[in-house]
Amino acid sequence: MDKFAAIQVFLAVASSGSFVKAAERLGLSTTKCSRLLLSLEDSLGARLVQRTTRRLSLTEAGRALAARYEQIHADMDSAEAEVLAGEVKVVGVLRLAMPLSFGVAVIAPLLHAFRQAHPGLMLDVVASDRRMDLVAEGFDLGLRITGQLSGEFVARRLAPVAVVVCAAPSYWARRGIPVQPADLARHDCLLYLESQSPAQWYFQGPQGGLVQSVSGSIRCNNGDLLRAMAVAGDGVIFQPEFLVVDDIRAGRLVPALTEWLPPPMSLYAIYPDRRHLPARTRALVDFLAARLGDAAAAALGGAEQ
Repeated sequence: MDKFAAIQVFLAVASSGSFVKAAERLGLSTTKCSRLLLSLEDSLGARLVQRTTRRLSLTEAGRALAARYEQIHADMDSAEAEVLAGEVKVVGVLRLAMPLSFGVAVIAPLLHAFRQAHPGLMLDVVASDRRMDLVAEGFDLGLRITGQLSGEFVARRLAPVAVVVCAAPSYWARRGIPVQPADLARHDCLLYLESQSPAQWYFQGPQGGLVQSVSGSIRCNNGDLLRAMAVAGDGVIFQPEFLVVDDIRAGRLVPALTEWLPPPMSLYAIYPDRRHLPARTRALVDFLAARLGDAAAAALGGAEQ
């Protein structure tokens, strides 16, 4: 299959709504156009065009793919114009996926500054604690906080992220402060469902690393809600320090097990492929790496290793 030709046929059919008009525009026979489109659908494993005897329409998958291809085509035209003009501008649409709580607390102010520097850029941001599929959902860039990444994406480490165990003073007064991780077995722990192992908390201490199994009556997929429940005295929280630092400073939460610090996680920028990284994506990654260095790392509760 000539995939480039198949894509051209698909876009021509999508814009004209007709195989005959698409064939005329491309100088091909309608039979050739139909075969190329079928080969593209076969390679993707999805029907892109709904054909009837009276009309032709795009399927939901076809509409999504056409929009994506048209954006890529526009980006190519823009990139060629920039190269011919002797400069690369940060323009176009950048689709970004990031964690909800972290996005609100840390990234939102940085995106404001980035947009001020690049007013020609449009940001399409999805903030969710759900782990999103960058390729399937059409994202250019994802931000992810984790202790370990799989090898399916290209990743750049942006900053360390410290993790802390804490609870409200009222909870510690009622249940006692743990002095070693094993003590958590008798506590009501607030479990974060989006972690890889919600009921297993990892620690590094004087005797090395260990994994402590925990349980609790509250489980949630959002760190902010768990933080609020911890402040209310409902249990022990195990979350990144940026999420609870203000509560700790104000005395609403009190850290524990400070000699058994959880291993720090890291904030990563992840993207599907570095070979043809758009200028806008590279610019944002470089911007975040610079802003989340030395001084900003302290705000995340970590220090560069």
